[in-house]
Amino acid sequence: MKINFDEFYSRYAEWVIKWRKSIVYGFLALTLVMAAGARFMTIDGDMLLYFSKNMPQRLALDKIHDDYERTDNVVVAIAPTNKNVFTSQTLSVLEKMTNELWKTPFVSRVDGITNFQHTQVHHDDLTVKNLVEDAKTKTPNEIKKIRNIALTDPDLVNRLISPSGHTTGIYLTIKFPKKDFISEGPKVVKFLRDLKKKYESPDLKIYLTGTVFVDNAFAEAGQKDMTTLIPIMYGIMVLMLAFFFRSTVGIIASVFITLISVGVSLGVFGYFGIPMNPVTTAAPTMIITVVIADGIHFFITVAQLISEGLSKQEAIKRSIQMNFKPFLLTGVTNILGYLSLNFSDSPPFSELGNLVAIGMFTGWMLSIIWLPALIAMMPIKIKNFKMEREYNFEGFGKFVVKHFKAVIVVFIVATLGLAPFIYKNIINDMFLNFFDEDLEIRKDTEFVVDNLTGLYSIEYSLGANGADNIADPVYLKKMEEFERWFQKQDKVVHVSSFTSVMRRLNKIMHNNDDNYNKIPEDKALASQYLLMYEMSLPYGRDLNNQINIDKSATRFRVVFKNLYTADLKRIEEAANNWLKKNAPVSMYSNGTSTSIMFRYLSEKNIDNMLYGYGSALAIIAIVMILAIKSIKFGLISLIPNILPTVFAFGLWGIFVGEVGLAVAFVTSFSSGIVVDDSVHFFVKYLRARRTLGYSPAQSIIYTFKTVGSSMLVSTLILAVGFSVLIFSPFQSNASMGILCSLTIFIALISDFFLTPALLMAFDRGSFKKIEAEENDIAYSPNLV
Repeated sequence: MKINFDEFYSRYAEWVIKWRKSIVYGFLALTLVMAAGARFMTIDGDMLLYFSKNMPQRLALDKIHDDYERTDNVVVAIAPTNKNVFTSQTLSVLEKMTNELWKTPFVSRVDGITNFQHTQVHHDDLTVKNLVEDAKTKTPNEIKKIRNIALTDPDLVNRLISPSGHTTGIYLTIKFPKKDFISEGPKVVKFLRDLKKKYESPDLKIYLTGTVFVDNAFAEAGQKDMTTLIPIMYGIMVLMLAFFFRSTVGIIASVFITLISVGVSLGVFGYFGIPMNPVTTAAPTMIITVVIADGIHFFITVAQLISEGLSKQEAIKRSIQMNFKPFLLTGVTNILGYLSLNFSDSPPFSELGNLVAIGMFTGWMLSIIWLPALIAMMPIKIKNFKMEREYNFEGFGKFVVKHFKAVIVVFIVATLGLAPFIYKNIINDMFLNFFDEDLEIRKDTEFVVDNLTGLYSIEYSLGANGADNIADPVYLKKMEEFERWFQKQDKVVHVSSFTSVMRRLNKIMHNNDDNYNKIPEDKALASQYLLMYEMSLPYGRDLNNQINIDKSATRFRVVFKNLYTADLKRIEEAANNWLKKNAPVSMYSNGTSTSIMFRYLSEKNIDNMLYGYGSALAIIAIVMILAIKSIKFGLISLIPNILPTVFAFGLWGIFVGEVGLAVAFVTSFSSGIVVDDSVHFFVKYLRARRTLGYSPAQSIIYTFKTVGSSMLVSTLILAVGFSVLIFSPFQSNASMGILCSLTIFIALISDFFLTPALLMAFDRGSFKKIEAEENDIAYSPNLV
């Protein structure tokens, strides 16, 4: 049985108009209840949120945390303006700060040069005491001796003291009891920021970084996005709508649709207790940008029809008839595009896709049900809607029809010219680059990296083939070989290994003879040294951060300066190969860290996103083919939707050349967005061909006259909306916004030029005229 869709649209429109008040107020009440869940929203900045709990590298890091305790850290870097840490005044301040830092909330350990455990032997007694005590009373010779000890100890240099002695650091180990950064992290940050204000002076600069401050910066960046980008987006949207619509009703309706869509999506997440993160804070801007498109198409159609002489109710009916099908198609394709983010292995990006999909579904429901009811209920006067006349879409259509061959040639040349540059993009996802250069965390961390120590690391848990075997000289010497191998690698600034403890103990137990600055030869003697040393350590200064409970493994950590993801991959793979080739099986361990996890995540996500992009395109193609009942036109529609991504990434390769975790997702969610205009173009084009019996040239002109203005307005708002993300302090969101805006703008050019050109080139068939309704005749183009 053949379904009469025009009759369905007509009855549906009559139902909406009849029950307009109930629909408007009922939707508002329902959505307010849904949006109320937003009050439960929180923002979590923990970096580990980016990684699935089943990720192998995450499991390896979790094991290290279990064996040696999960801890977060803070680095307090101190830089005297005279570039000399070793003065009685500076050492005195450091001593006071180190003591006061023990009051930091949740601190379990404080390490600095003043409380560095300097070991000495007197007769047969091993004594361990702070390197600096009562600094004010120290003589120049004593300070000189302290300096020599500090600048020659491998455990301090490039970790807590710079090689020249111009910058030092105090390293805090933080152990959150609830492992809940949302409630516990800000307490640490506030305490340390207050302490910085207390001790910083014109003669002493203080810099704060570490995992606690990086996590806090993620949360603060997300909060800033929520409080600044949304108002900016609404301001731009109202100005653009006022310029194009010149109608109060159109502006109010559009704003309400976006507000309700954002509120419902955040409310759903709030009710389910899913915290926001720096990635998902971009969702409101995306929702505002995307859901407004259908509203624009609907309102412009109504305005055009009223301008042609139809009543408001008739214009609403005809707008529903003309837009219901493309609204359904664009809704499906957009939602599929964002849901494809679930192919990601990074939970925040999956959550972003789900959050925007909820908002888009809400916006679609509002555009097809609530918006027609609202327009029917509110007074609207449009004497003359001038967009088509002002922008001469009919003349533009004639131009493309006339020069369609040249248009196709231009696009072929552009494709051949830009596509090779896609391969110029390299993966680089080191997390310091996630933050804008103007942020305090970025400045402080870069200072620490340039003047004290590195930010990125690889960690290993090296097994000793049984309990109480870490003092075995064979095991220690093999670890020492691994340590020396790493020290020869580029970008390595510090290697933290248990071997340095054993070398130092052996030297001290032989009257500081440099000839004994090596691994002890006897296991029993080495075990005795270790026992004496552990018994001499004060509270909070034990070796639990380096050795596990049964002394069957030790922690091995390598710190790097700034490096690219590719450099980290090369070093990590080389280190794994070294262990496989040179170390016993019991000692082998894959390196891990947040840096390593970001590296694996970037690579895997790009593969997954390409698969997701292909899957989304395939589904979109199937939907288009079924909807427009043509394999040929469905396949043609793919070309102008694939090329914008090719062009955008080609240009990105020329001018930027780096892609990260967030940028990789543009291919997935933009696939649904860029198809929006194509859907409207093809639906209107095929209506002209099949229903009105127009030629391809006439149908293209008809399409531009009927949908050109709404395509222009909605796409410009989409492009500008995503470009608002450039103001995000979270660089991943900013890059994602720029690339997505570029893709959408190129898609507009593609739909306005390439789509009609392809139709002129490949649509050689003929259609029998079925009917020509009154309003279709009003839109009939001049024959070409």
